Amino acid sequence: MINLDALDKKILLSLINNSRAPISVISKETHLSREIVSYRMSKLEEEGLITGYIARINQPIFCTGVALVHFKLMRFSSQRFNEIVNYIQKHPSINWCIETCGTADLILTIMYDAPKDLGQTLIELSNFIGHNLKEHRISLYIDEYKFDRSGLITEKSLSYSKHKTVTFDQSVKLSLDAIDLKILSALTSNSRTKNVDLAKSLHITEDVVRLRIRNLEKKQVITGYTISVDINKLGYEVYQMSVQIEQMTNAIINKIKYYVQTNPYVVYCSRSSGKYNIVMDINAKNRMHFNNILLEIRAALPEIIDYEFQLELKTHKEIFVPDERIKVRSNSN
Repeated sequence: MINLDALDKKILLSLINNSRAPISVISKETHLSREIVSYRMSKLEEEGLITGYIARINQPIFCTGVALVHFKLMRFSSQRFNEIVNYIQKHPSINWCIETCGTADLILTIMYDAPKDLGQTLIELSNFIGHNLKEHRISLYIDEYKFDRSGLITEKSLSYSKHKTVTFDQSVKLSLDAIDLKILSALTSNSRTKNVDLAKSLHITEDVVRLRIRNLEKKQVITGYTISVDINKLGYEVYQMSVQIEQMTNAIINKIKYYVQTNPYVVYCSRSSGKYNIVMDINAKNRMHFNNILLEIRAALPEIIDYEFQLELKTHKEIFVPDERIKVRSNSN
């Protein structure tokens, strides 16, 4: 755990909300000098708290659906486990993977264009894992209700917006040329890449780069910019909770959306298919804090009839759209 002071928290909150903001803007927001902002950002990177600067890409533009998969492994060594993780990190259809302690060893998400594509990715994973695979469970994301870590910094109730929902049931048809896709690829890898560097690598002017990015934001291809962080170094334990709701009526869905969006410790929530129809990522300071959050959830949502949770040990991959998937789209244009 890293001890953060009030100045660090101000900078982190600014970067969570917009990781592409220039130092001058962050300086103005935090009322700190540019030198202090630069120094503290570098320090947070060196300490491993900030692990990346990423663009929020509208996923339905690059896939038809997203599947959540729990893998239970058996008879594996640390070397074999690392081989499996390395394979997952390089896979072009996997955008997120965590190592967990509980009924699953690895949990990941697969982006797919058609059921056969999802099936093919599962075959590839099963074949690679081989005899180390005990079982797996799959569910399909339907809607995403929240992805916001700002509450971990403020520890205050967040605002509610009914317009935050992302729907995965159909892809968004949008024409993007090679330059757009190269810009997306660069900002996905590092959202703080400067316009001058993008212009140089793409052999275009800075004005064109600026216009292109503004257009991608206007079309909601890029929905924002944020950072990936090592949550444990913020002093939190991470739990992924799968919840079974008896009847998913519109009234219950709205109640779930309101609860998760306003709760600062629920950083992610999606509706999914399968036995468990709600997935949440909950960050707690310790087991007692998690138990209190769990009791609060059960009181706020009495419609819950079953649940399970995993303790997250490590994040091995976190990106909105894999760079390889963007490049495939570029090659097909």
